[in-house]
Amino acid sequence: MPTTQYDPTKDYGYGAGKSLLLADYGIEKSEEEETISKDIEAAGEARTVEQERKSLLSLVGAGVGLAFFGPAGMTIGYGLGKAAGGLGTVGGKDVEDYMVSEDVGKFETQEKFELQDINKELRAADKADFWGDILDIGKVAALSYSMGGGSFTDPGNFSPWHIGGKEAAAEGMYGKGIFGNIFSKAEGGTATGAGSLWGKWRGMTHPFDPSGSTSIVGSTV
Repeated sequence: MPTTQYDPTKDYGYGAGKSLLLADYGIEKSEEEETISKDIEAAGEARTVEQERKSLLSLVGAGVGLAFFGPAGMTIGYGLGKAAGGLGTVGGKDVEDYMVSEDVGKFETQEKFELQDINKELRAADKADFWGDILDIGKVAALSYSMGGGSFTDPGNFSPWHIGGKEAAAEGMYGKGIFGNIFSKAEGGTATGAGSLWGKWRGMTHPFDPSGSTSIVGSTV
């Protein structure tokens, strides 16, 4: 019979090894969770910045396009704003490159599939955002068609450059957009602006000269 009996209170080396293993696992698990949390936060922030850029630039583009080129200019400017907002980088990286790291280390390798699912959702969101932009541009194009005088009953009246359509343009004799013909001479005078839609709205012979206005801005100064 063996002279040495097993003592469960004594460390034969197995407990120490297991303790080290559990310690390594805990450290790696904590680091992985921190990395995943940072990656998800960075991905969300990058996409938020991109959306804000596209919203601002498309709004500015639509306004400038409408003012100087009419309904078609509004659609083109809106689309260019969306495109410009999507081309920029965030933190030196393309927004689509902000993904969750799939490196799970030597423990919990099954989590790799969960991380892959997160990245699939991010890619699906990017794709949905792209088609959402296309839909938004389509809505603006429909609005432009209406602003240009187009309708199902009278599509021939549509003008891509004149607000109100061809008939309104012929009647008002104004140019493209809001400020078209801004330097045209008033009938029987030397002031400019009478041939613009801006001048027509303001009722002024010169949009920057209230003294020449017959509108509520004031006929005399």
